[in-house]
Parts: sequence; C-alpha cells; structure tokens
Amino acid sequence: MTEQTKLSVLCSLFTWTQRSKSAAKKRAKFRKFLDAFCTDHNFFPAVRLLLPNLDRERGSYGLKESVLATSLIDALGISRDSPDALRLLNWRKGGAATGPTAGNFALVASEVLQRRQGTASGGLTIRELNELLDRLASAENRAEKILVLSTLIQKTNAQEMKWIIMIILKDLKLGISEKSIFHEFHPDAEDLFNVTCDLKLVCEKLRDRNQRHKRQDIEVGKAVRPQLAKRVANATEAWKKGDPLAPLLFNIVVEGLTGLMRTAISKNMFSSYQVGSQKEDVNILQYADDTLFFGAVTTDNVRVLKSILRCFEMVSGLKINYAKSHCGCIGKSEGWCRDAAQFLNYSQLDIPFSYLGIPVGTSSKSWSVWQPIIRKFEAKLAKWKQRCLSMGGRITLINSGLTALPIYLLSFFRIPKKVVHKIVSIQRNFLWGGGIEANKIPWVNWDTVCLPKNKGGLGIKDLIKFNEALLGKWGWELVNNQNQLWARILLSKYGGWNALLFGRNSGDLSHWWKDLETVFQQQDSNSINNNLRWKVGNGVKIRFWKDKWRDDDLTLQDKYPTLYQMSTQQNSPINLMGHFVEDRWDWKINWRRNFFDHQIDMVAAFMAEIDDVHIHRSSMDILTWRDDPSGSYSTKSVYNLLKDAGNIVTEDSASKIIWNLKIPPRAIAFSWRLFQNRLPTKANLRRRMSAMSCSLAPKLGVYGYLSPYLISVRSLNLIPSIHRVTTDHLLQPKLWSRIMHVSVSFMGRMWLLSANLMVTAFKFIKMELKYISSQGKCHHNVTQYGFLFVFPWVFHLPWNFIDHSEYAHAMSEIIIQNVLVDRCILDGEMLVWDTSLKRFAEFGSNQEIGTSFLDAVMLYPYVAFDILYFGDTSLIHQTLKERHEILCKIVRPVKGRLEILVPNAGINSHISSGEPCWSFIAHNVDEVERFFKETIENRDEGIVLKDHSSKWEPSDRSGKWLKLKPEYIQAGSDLDVLIIGGYYGSGRRGGEVAQFLVGLAERPSPNTHPKQFISFCRVGTGLSDDELDAVVTKLKPYFRKYEYPKKRPPSFYQVTNHSKERPDVWVDSPEKSIILSITSDIRTIESEVFSAPYSLRFPRIDRVRYDKAWYECLDVQSFIELVHSSNGTTQRDTEYGSKQDSKPKRSKSSTRGEKKNLSIVPSHLIQTDVSSIKGGSLIFSNMMFCILKNLVSYYLIKLSDEVFEEMSNAREVLLAKANSPFNYMKAGS
Repeated sequence: MTEQTKLSVLCSLFTWTQRSKSAAKKRAKFRKFLDAFCTDHNFFPAVRLLLPNLDRERGSYGLKESVLATSLIDALGISRDSPDALRLLNWRKGGAATGPTAGNFALVASEVLQRRQGTASGGLTIRELNELLDRLASAENRAEKILVLSTLIQKTNAQEMKWIIMIILKDLKLGISEKSIFHEFHPDAEDLFNVTCDLKLVCEKLRDRNQRHKRQDIEVGKAVRPQLAKRVANATEAWKKGDPLAPLLFNIVVEGLTGLMRTAISKNMFSSYQVGSQKEDVNILQYADDTLFFGAVTTDNVRVLKSILRCFEMVSGLKINYAKSHCGCIGKSEGWCRDAAQFLNYSQLDIPFSYLGIPVGTSSKSWSVWQPIIRKFEAKLAKWKQRCLSMGGRITLINSGLTALPIYLLSFFRIPKKVVHKIVSIQRNFLWGGGIEANKIPWVNWDTVCLPKNKGGLGIKDLIKFNEALLGKWGWELVNNQNQLWARILLSKYGGWNALLFGRNSGDLSHWWKDLETVFQQQDSNSINNNLRWKVGNGVKIRFWKDKWRDDDLTLQDKYPTLYQMSTQQNSPINLMGHFVEDRWDWKINWRRNFFDHQIDMVAAFMAEIDDVHIHRSSMDILTWRDDPSGSYSTKSVYNLLKDAGNIVTEDSASKIIWNLKIPPRAIAFSWRLFQNRLPTKANLRRRMSAMSCSLAPKLGVYGYLSPYLISVRSLNLIPSIHRVTTDHLLQPKLWSRIMHVSVSFMGRMWLLSANLMVTAFKFIKMELKYISSQGKCHHNVTQYGFLFVFPWVFHLPWNFIDHSEYAHAMSEIIIQNVLVDRCILDGEMLVWDTSLKRFAEFGSNQEIGTSFLDAVMLYPYVAFDILYFGDTSLIHQTLKERHEILCKIVRPVKGRLEILVPNAGINSHISSGEPCWSFIAHNVDEVERFFKETIENRDEGIVLKDHSSKWEPSDRSGKWLKLKPEYIQAGSDLDVLIIGGYYGSGRRGGEVAQFLVGLAERPSPNTHPKQFISFCRVGTGLSDDELDAVVTKLKPYFRKYEYPKKRPPSFYQVTNHSKERPDVWVDSPEKSIILSITSDIRTIESEVFSAPYSLRFPRIDRVRYDKAWYECLDVQSFIELVHSSNGTTQRDTEYGSKQDSKPKRSKSSTRGEKKNLSIVPSHLIQTDVSSIKGGSLIFSNMMFCILKNLVSYYLIKLSDEVFEEMSNAREVLLAKANSPFNYMKAGS
C-alpha cells in the first residue's frame, strides 16, 4: 500500500533519479516505482510528495530558508554561536571544504544533521510523513513548528531529512519535468490537472493508465486551441513590428473566451441563464478586460467554467487575475456559494455590489446609492475656493464641474427628491458664498437660477429635468436597437418599447423599469412621449392605431375613437393592416360590423387620410425627435423642452447681451444681479429682515467704503446700500477713484474720518454713550393693560438670556405715575445705576442686571432714549429732535429708576459741574474725538452719533445713526500667550480641537524661565481652517485627555476648575506648546472663570508666533502693568477700589438665577393666630406665599393664568396692581 511505503524507498528513488543522466531511464524508474508500491490505486499520498509545488490540499508552511534555519537550531537545542548554528544561518556561503553545498540549504542542513542523526533510517512511512507535514502547515505559532521539526529529526536520518527540507521549501530538484511525471502516471493526467488544478482529483479519477478519461471539460478547448494559438503568435509578431492594430490585439485574444463558451454551449456542457418570458439566453458579457459569466446555478456549470478559464490560460498565455475575480449566486445557500467560489479560486461576491460605478442589487431610491455623489459634491466645496472665487467663478465651477459629477449615475437611475434637495442645497450655498455650515442669503429664486442665460437665469442645470432627459435616452436607444442583446433582454423581461409607453406598473417590475415608465408615460404637451414621431418605412415597428405617425399630434385611436372600437386589429402594426398589390399598397382593415349611415362620412374621411401614406418595402421605420432639426434625440434638446414646460418666461434681451459681453465673469455676475434687482441694497436687505444699515449711504456713497463698522462686516459679503439712481453710484469712475484714494489711509484713523464726514454732512449731530444691556420696548396703556415690557429675545440682545421680568414688573408703580399719557411706546434699555458714584456702572455690570438685584447700592433704571408711539399717533416718521421734545414732555424722570437720555435734560441733570455729559450736541469732529476718548477712559461700551433729522426704523435708524466702539478701530493690544489646553468643536469641527485655553507665565524672578502658567482666557476665532489645522496637528501628539475629577491638571498649570474653564485636553508640557498672539479691545474684565486676575472680552487670534519659544510668552506681572497703563483703568480703579475692597467677594458657585418656590393658600385658612408657634426648621425659608384676598370660585385654568401672571412679581420688593386679587408675604418676614 502506498501509505505504508517507507520514506527510505522514496528517498532512494529521489537519489537515483537525481544522479541518473538518461531521461528515459528516469521515466522508467518512476513507472516501476508506481507499479510496485502504489498497488491500491491510492496514488495521492506519494504523488503529492513527488509534485509538492502542485499540492493545493496542504496550506503554506510559512518557512523560508532563514526561518527554517533558526527553527532547526532551536529543534536541535544548539547555541546560536556554535559552528553548526553559524553554518545553518550562513548557508549561502557553504563550508570551507564543501564548496558545492554553498547556496543549497538542504545540503548544508544534511551535513549538520549527519553529525547528530547518523545514517540509520528512522522507519518513517509516507503516511506518517504526510501527517507531520500537515501538522507543520497548520501550526499557528513557532513553538508548534519547532515541535514538529524535532519529531522529524528524531524519526529520520540526515539523508531523509535533506529530501524532506526540499519538499518543505518546494524546491525538489530531480532532473525530471512535471509533464514527464504526469505522463508516466497517466496520459490524461496533465490535461485533467490543467482544467481542474486539483492533484487529488487527478489521482482519484485516473486510477488505470490503460483507460482513457472521457471528461467533457478536457475536450472544451480542443476546437479553438489551434486558432487561438495561431492568433496569439500573430499578435506577438504584430506587436513587435509596430502594427497600428497592435493596441487592439488584446481584445482579439480575449475573444477566445467567447469561442470557448460557444463550444461549451453547443455541446450542452454549460447551461445559460434564461431571462424573461421569451427565455433569452445570457451566458457571457465582455467589457474591456472584464468578463462576466452568467449561467444556471449548478455544480456542472461551475466545473465547466473552471475548465474554460484553464483552457484559455493554457492556449492564450494570459493569466486570470483571481485576486480581482468574484463569484456570486442567487437562489442557493451561502455555503454552496462559498464552496463554488473556493473551487474557482475566486472571492465570494456580496450582493448588493457595484460594477463600473453602478450599484447592482439595491434600490435606486436608497440613500447609500447616492451618498458617494453627495460626498463628491461636498469635497468640491473647499473653503479656499469660496474665499478666492468671485461669484462669476463660482457660477463657472458649478456649471462645469458640480453639475457634471453625477451625470453617469443620473443616466441610469431616477434621482430621489431628497437627494435633489441635498445637492441643490450644496449648489445654492456655494453659489451665494455660503457653505455647508454657513448660510447666506439666496438672493434669487433657484428656479430662476436654473433658467437658460437668455431667459434671465444662470444656465445651471435643473437636476430633475436633466435626469428625465438622460433617462429618455434609454427609450430612444431601445426602439432603435431592438436586435441588440440588452434590448432583447428588456423585451423578454418587461415587454420592450410598447410596455414602456403603455405598460402598467406592477409589483414584479424593478424600480429601474418603473422609473423609465414614469418618465415616458407623462401626458403633458412637453413630455418626451408626446414629442416623438414615427417616420413610416415598411410599417413593421409602428402600431397603426396607437402610435403617432401622422402629421398631426394625435394618434388614430384618439382622433377616431369610434372606429378604433370597431376595429379587430387594435394592436396590429401598419404592415399587417394591408398588403402590396404589385408596387402599390392596398389597405385591408377588418371591422367588427358594418357601418351605419351616419358613420359613412367619418369612414370616408378616415380612409382619405390614410391613403396619403406611402409604405416602402425596403425602408425601415424611423423614430424621430420633433424638437431637433436633425430628428435625432439629444439630451440638450429634451432638457430645453422639459424646462420650458409650464414656463412662460420669454427671452430677455438684456440678459442675452450681458452674457455675450467680453468682460470678466465677476462683472457679468454683478450685472446680472443688478438687472435682477438682487444687489444687497438697503431696501432688499430690509425686505429680508436682515438689513445692514449705513447712516451715510443716502448722501455719501463713499462712506460705505470708509465706515469702520462696514469694513468689519465686508468679509461677510454684506455690502452697504447702493442706490441705482444716486449721483454717487458705485460704478461712477470719479467716486471710485476717490474711494481707492481714501482707502489707503491709516486704518486707525478711519473712524475719525467717518465721524468727520458725518459732522460735515449733517448740521446737528447728537452724541450719546453706547450701552450694552437688555434692550426692550416699554408699551404703556393705562386703560387696558397697565404696562408691558417686551424683550426681543430672538435678536439675541441679552447675551445670557436672563429673565428680566422680576425687576421689570417691580417698576409698575413708577411707570404708571411718571408717564403722563395713557398710551405710548418707549425705546430704551435697562441699566445699572451706582448710587454711591452717581453714575452708570462700568461696562460688564450692565450685563449682570439679572444677578445684581441684591446689591443695595445698585439701582436698575429704565433709560428711555426714544419714543415711537404717543396716544393714537405713530412718531417714527418724525425727526429725532421732535421725538426728544415729546419725550421730555410726557416722561417725568425719577432719579435712579426712570431716566431719559436727551441733550441738556433728563439724566444729564445729575451730572456735577465739570464732569462729562452722557449726551450732547457736537458741532465739529474735535468734540467727537474728545468724547470718544473719554468713553474709552471711562471703560464704557462706546458712543452713538445720531442725526437730529433722522427717523426711527428698526435695526436701520433710517441710515443716520453711527456706532463707534473701540474694537472698530482695532484699539486693542497684542498679547503673546501660551496654549495650555484645548476644547473640542462641534459640527464640522466635531471631534477636533477648535478652541484653545491660553495662559500667562508666572516667573519666579526676572530673566528666568517660568515654572508655572495660569489660565487666562479661551480663544478660538481669527485663524483660517488651514492655519487652525496646522496648529492642532503640531500639538495633537502632546494632547492629553482631561478626565475630571479623576485626574488633576498638570502641576505646572494653575487653574480654577470652573466648568466654563475646564478644557477637554491639556498640553502635557509647556515646552511642547505654541505661542499665540491674541488681540481684543483695550478693556479688560475681572475674571471669575480663570485664574488670572483679569481676562479679555472677545479675544481673537491675530497670528501664530512660531518665531517665539515657549518661555517668551507674556507673564502675569507684565499683563497687570499693561492693564493699569491702558486707557480707562486709572479713573475707574480709583472709583471702585475702596468699594470692591469692602464688598464681600462672591463665591464661584453663585446662586445665579435661583428659582423661588411659590405656594398658593386661601386667605380664610390663615385666620388662626400662629404667632406663638416657633419654627423648628427652615423648611419655608426662601419661599414666597401668594395669598388670595377674597375667596371666590375659580376655574383651574383661570386661576393658573392669574397666578402665572403674578408670579414674576414674587421678589423681595413687590408693587402689585391696584386691581390684583393677590397679596404677597415672604416666609420668615
């Protein structure tokens, strides 16, 4: 038996064969070995050792010479420094006395092993050797491999081990070819192996060499093998000679696969896949160097397919790329598919999959199908393109690039509406200068944008119409290529062209075909179907009654419905509706019955109409497209037709002229917007509730380019108002030259130039302080509502959204008594009045009104600076001077509670002699400059310049108000601070650091490196995306996650651990960090969040200081000196110094916004005297009780409404209305 044959016998065969010089003797020796020892017809155990390179049953050993050398050293247990170990490791050099062994690892190993094993055979059998080799191939770690090698060394001698090593390395050099071994084994062995690549199958099937094998897969390639071999030879020769057809020779060679498939089908060896009701055979498709096989899911098909591929490799000399080949099946188990793929040496194909960019096996309505297109669109929207491209450039990019991206997919599938909305959103944002996360005003309706340029649009494709035009191409190609395979498949499966026009959607149809039917079955006049016309040839394709082949737009079915119902040939083509008599066509129409007398005339008209048609025997019927002069279907003409459907817009001569001008695209885009009246003028901005006003635009067009405020917003693409009829138009050359001349002026003085222009333009300019607090309108109506404070939350004026209803309602009595009219609307702000200093509190305190009401020295007046409504009269169209006169007459100021801000009256009456006013009339620019400097010195918000003739308009102030704030003139200082931590962003910056925590250095002594850094402020704006990414990339290796409160901050950072300060990551060492230069306005605020004594308001990164080392950042002492030396610190520090020292410092964990509980108790339940009862706990402390004065019956809803109306009055100081049914009492008072 083969398996029981000793290994020594096989090794003797190897040795004799290697030494023999005669090929015939070698073959005879192998034949004798097989006849003598392989008597049980189980040749595989021996043959797999004879041909180790072809054995696919056993996996790879994973052992090369170097790895095998170290494994043998460990298996022998010898030292790595011993001579034998060095001999194995340096096997390429060989020994000094055995030069021929150099480069042969098996011989070197045999010499080393001979000194330890000897020459006695270990008695190992072929079966035992195969088992050990299987264990060696399946070993998962090095220890198991060493164990197997040790076993082999123990059971063999050095000579046997030499041949085993050659088998492991698959380097068995016997001096006889594989073809000769196969031939001695069986005459058909080589052919069978070539088509199966299975050595075990060859040994099982070919047991008797005298019996020839008749397997069909061996015969598959014989019919085309000579032709293919000759074609390959000619191809090689042509390639060498430079034949111009040489590039096509590859495709010619691959045609051999089709010949092999035809041979297999003709001999009934391969079963094709049959499609549809007409059983259309599909077996092979080829595109470029791709080949797709289709067939019935059977085991025989899999085997024949492997035979075809193997024969093609042998004959053509080309190789199948199995790494890129896939096998999939439908209707079989996953295990069957996996076995088939493994047999073909393919990878298993997962369904659904994508081929040539088209998803197969999934619904076209799935979001995953369109997600790659969405990602490509978003990838095009790079920020640098938005910043660098003008609107003209963006239009060009959309038309040339963005719309072209999805054309391939749009030509296959109908695009879902949700995908259209997403793509249009991306295009719209990109067009108007926005982005995925930055919305801009879409100035022109998107339907107008998608109009052709000669009709006032930008020519951007309407995706839905464009998609329909592309899909219509399928129907056109289907009717004109009915003999092609794909058209026959659609005919067999769906019914072809006729089903496309008149078929009904059913559940067994694919989504793709349903979408095509939807496109072609639209019935409006501008649909694709209604613009196709047949040109009659032989009448084979045209249906007599149902197709449009006459000159009019009606089918005969629609024009003669009665005759259609009487016909027995309703679905017949024209060629079956008559016959030729010699060369003349004679109509033969079959009717169900005879005609009535009143139908004779109709039949006569019908026959007269069709008699004009000429039928041509030799001509084919041709489908034509009516809207193209050539009669051919083109996507452009169909798109224009669909776009004109329901659109009454005619050609715009002005637009046509604009787009033909030889001017830059940005100028064309500007002119287009100008003619559309979609420039960001004041009126257009106001219409969109986002007006960005400019006080000098009506009179001085130049001001729009000099205003420091508008300079700051110009980067947002919000341009000042441009009046098309003004004499100072932007496009006038004289004004433009003035703008360009002035815009090179020093930016720090730009605010003064703006103020100078304003003072020059208007006779009287009122100046007043600019306050920041909670702005609101006071609506006063005594007869109906008492009063009402309305705070415009949606405009985000109160930054922290503090509820101000408590102190607003507390002023009820003051408003009622001191507003001397029944009805009015006041415009003003709630501020903080310091009674000890007799002035408004420092900027920053006004923001804390909601948390400052417990301070005894602070009052909270409502400061009115305008009046909008008086009695039954609106005052917004009157001048500011007139409104101030009315305001002084109807409002009686109450010091510290109700004030008016007008020149020479109101709050100015509280000012001592020599102190600056809060509001006065300026006559020249020097007064403006002096007042502005005093504002900075006093650390106020800024100033507002108002024209006395201005009208009141929301957010616009009629264009005659000008705000001046320190940040507008870039009056801040540059501070070099060190990054000590980072905060993760959200949205587009989600998962990445988007803001930084920066710190100041604390130096133990001058001119020394700092040992500690204290937190200073949080900053994130000012850098571009690329600059921010560069900083984050440099610091990312040194970021350490802050796990609060498990871990403490690094010891060299001093922080407060306030919730607003706590970063997401720390920089693990200051030496690894980067210095930022940050700017802010010149005012600082006392820091409660950060460790530094002061922090900055609205800090902004100016630049990254890569030129500075970490220890060169600003230290705390230098910053404090800078604060005290800046404008606006000395005066206020002196005023507030003593008071701040005496005031108790508020805890970090302030009870800001703490809610008070409110209970409702009927008054008759508190008649009992409870004065003798002593409280045992503070359970009712900090609670307000609302007590009903008169016990009456209340519905629950009414009671709730009145309680909630009065709840806002539940404060320590309460002023109730005269008609209120509630009294209040504080617990414990």
